[in-house]
Amino acid sequence: MISSSTFQKRFSPGALAFIGLFFLALTGLGCSPSDGAAKKTESAAKKTESVAEKTESADTGFKTLSAEDKTNQLKVKIKVPTDWKSRNDLNDDAVIQASNKADTLFLVVISEPKDQFDQGTKLEDYADIVIQNYLEKTEGQSSEKPIKTTVNGRPALQYEIERKMNKIVSVKLYFVVIKGVEGFHQVLVWTLSSNWEKKQAELKSIVNSFQEV
Repeated sequence: MISSSTFQKRFSPGALAFIGLFFLALTGLGCSPSDGAAKKTESAAKKTESVAEKTESADTGFKTLSAEDKTNQLKVKIKVPTDWKSRNDLNDDAVIQASNKADTLFLVVISEPKDQFDQGTKLEDYADIVIQNYLEKTEGQSSEKPIKTTVNGRPALQYEIERKMNKIVSVKLYFVVIKGVEGFHQVLVWTLSSNWEKKQAELKSIVNSFQEV
């Protein structure tokens, strides 16, 4: 295992930040049987079809990423700027993953069908599990209480979280948990803390475009 000090010797702060972002995304975010709320599931990487892209009209500057989980019959879509690229290396459980590496912006969408949870599981119940799981595994800190909101008419809880990668570099993210008609969804978008103020509106607009279809 490479120590933190060795990392800093081998990489510049910018490169180190990117590595930190990459490992942030790799952290498991879905509910597992050990969490006590979900039943045993297959890996999303095996059951999710490839992500389809559809570019909007040229003047919008956005394209739609859509994915279908045929095993659980879940379909989701989200809009990102046209300079973002789909990818498949951020999180094994994600149904949609994308980034704009030039601006250090990242997106992960995780979807889980409701029928894999106890009947009557509420949005707050699901959010408590996944947020606690995330914070414990990444040592992130939520900067405020969750904000109750809606995403395309569906109830949601929005968390703003910051994670320090070292004494110099930190990342900030929106972690939004959404209760759809057929499933629970996690939408995460993040960037460097130093980039947050400039890119916060863009990241929020991406979250707000999410839909279960």
